[in-house]
Amino acid sequence: MPKKPTGHDRRLKWGDGWIVERTTARGETRYQARRHDAPARTFATLAEAEAHLRDTADRGYVPPERTTVAQLVTAFLDRAAHRIAPSTLGQHRSRLRSLIAPELGTVPLPMLTAPRVQHWLDGLTKRGKSPETIAGARRLLSAACKEAVVLGMLATNPVTGTRTPAVRPPRMATWTEEEVRVVLAVVGADPMLDAAYRVALSTGVRPGELLALRWSDLDLAAGVLVVKRTRSRDEDYREVVSETTKGKRSRAIALQPSTVAALRAWKRAQAALRLASPVWRDPEAVLTEEDGRAMRREVWAGVHEGVIVVAGAKRITPHGCRHAFATLALERGIPVKVVSDVLGHRSSAFTADRYQHTDERLQRGTLGAMADIYDGGDTTTKDAKWTGN
Repeated sequence: MPKKPTGHDRRLKWGDGWIVERTTARGETRYQARRHDAPARTFATLAEAEAHLRDTADRGYVPPERTTVAQLVTAFLDRAAHRIAPSTLGQHRSRLRSLIAPELGTVPLPMLTAPRVQHWLDGLTKRGKSPETIAGARRLLSAACKEAVVLGMLATNPVTGTRTPAVRPPRMATWTEEEVRVVLAVVGADPMLDAAYRVALSTGVRPGELLALRWSDLDLAAGVLVVKRTRSRDEDYREVVSETTKGKRSRAIALQPSTVAALRAWKRAQAALRLASPVWRDPEAVLTEEDGRAMRREVWAGVHEGVIVVAGAKRITPHGCRHAFATLALERGIPVKVVSDVLGHRSSAFTADRYQHTDERLQRGTLGAMADIYDGGDTTTKDAKWTGN
C-alpha cells in the first residue's frame, strides 16, 4: 500500500486507490477517486467515491511485466499531478507524447534497458532536438523509472548511466545601463508602465510574478515587496494564478525609493480610474487592463514590444528584464548570494553558472587592479635577465 504523502490530505482505500477531498470555486465539496492505473473520477459524496474504488479495485490492474513505458509515465504523472505546477505538468505530458511515446511507448518494462534508453537518446540527437529538450525528456523518464523501482516494478533504473549532450547556459540578451535609462524615460509618462518597469528592472521578478502582484503583497511604507504567487498556464495552456512561485517559496525584496514613488503614483491613478469605470474586475491587482482585470501575459508581451520599438532598445523578451537586473547588479559588485536570494534561485552556484559571462567581465575588471604587478615597475633588479640554468 502506498504511503500517504506528507502534507497532502488523502485517504487511502483498497490498496493503491485513494480519495482526495476538493473544494470547487463555489465552495462545494467534491471527492475525487483516484487509482494509479485509471483516470480520476469526481463524485458529489464520499460514499459514491468509495463505492467506485470498491467496484474497480480488481479491474484495470496491469502487472509490471505487461506495463508499457507509456503506461508507466502516464501513471507517474497522474500521481504527481497535485504537486507539479500546471504549466510544468503540461510540458511533461507533451514530452511523453512527442518524445517518449513514439519510440519507447509500447516497450514493456522488462525490455527497457540502459542500451535501449541510450539508443533512444542518441536518436533524439540525430533528429536535431536541442540538448535542453533531450535532457527534459530524459529527466521525466528517469523520474518515472525511479518510482517504479520503489514500487517494485523495476529492479534498477535503466536511465541511470545514460548520457545526453551537454547543456550550455545560453547567452541571454539583456539591456545595458543606458538602455534601462532610456526605457524608464519612455514609460515615465504612463504611471502604470513606469511602476511596472521599475519593479521588473529593480527586483528581477519573473514576468508571471509581476503580473500576479496584488497590492497586499506590497508594503510601501517599509519599501518591501513579497513575491508569493505567479501567473502561468495550466496543462491545457489556459492562464492560471498559482499560489506559489516557480521556486515554491515566497521571498521579500527591498524596493528602491524611486520604485516606491512610482508605485504610489500608480496606486493613486488606478484608484481614480476605478472610480470612473462602471466595471472594475479586480481591485487588488497591481497591473491591470482597461476593465480592471489583472493583466494577461499576451497583453503584457504586446505592451513590452511596443515599449522596445519606441525606446529603440535591444529586442529582449519580458523575461529579459529579469536578466537585465541580474547582470547589472553583478556588474555593480553586488554579491552573487544577494542577487541569488533576490531572484529566488535555488542556490548561488546556479546564479553564478547562469551569469557566467558576467563573472568573466567582473574578473577582467577586478583582476585589472593587479596589472601593475606584472607590467613592470621600479625595482633594484630591473636590469637582470633570465639566462637559464
